[in-house]
Amino acid sequence: MYFNRIDRIPIKQIMCLFNKDKRQIRLTNQRIKELTAISELSTTEYTVTKVVKSEEIPSLLKKLAGERKVLFSCKAFIKAGIDMESYDPSKCRINPEAKSISLTLPHAKVLSFNMPVEHQEIVYEKIGPLRRNHSLGELNEFLRQGEDVVQQEMGKMGILEDAEHNARDLFKVALMQLGYQSITIKFADDE
Repeated sequence: MYFNRIDRIPIKQIMCLFNKDKRQIRLTNQRIKELTAISELSTTEYTVTKVVKSEEIPSLLKKLAGERKVLFSCKAFIKAGIDMESYDPSKCRINPEAKSISLTLPHAKVLSFNMPVEHQEIVYEKIGPLRRNHSLGELNEFLRQGEDVVQQEMGKMGILEDAEHNARDLFKVALMQLGYQSITIKFADDE
């Protein structure tokens, strides 16, 4: 298309670029809003099987009466991810000209810990002939101890690191689809 007035072309090109940048920012904000609208973004799920062992230290009388041992197998389902209610949109930096974006997310946390009864079973039990069976209270206490051990060992499992890694990948893919070439995803304390 040919224009008689040359002074119109640069203005139109500038307006087109300005509108494109505004559209890019609007689309980015919309996509981030969609991703952060979820109150909890679960990005990792672990299934942990723990074996709980209970063995009494026998006294002389208990030695004569026989042993009393129990071995439990229990499964725990752990979900971790990002609590998006803690997300601060003011920590998002967008540069549409450079096609770059920097986003700061809250650190990952355990979103749910479930150790259902139907996934708990006695694997081995040995009770001497003169000994009483384990009471329901004792069995529940063994399971509670197993649950405590799993919760204490979660830090060693790397579940929170995996959740943050997966959240970073999810946001990067979503932002790449919007045309960003330089994407920085940080977590609250990384600044």
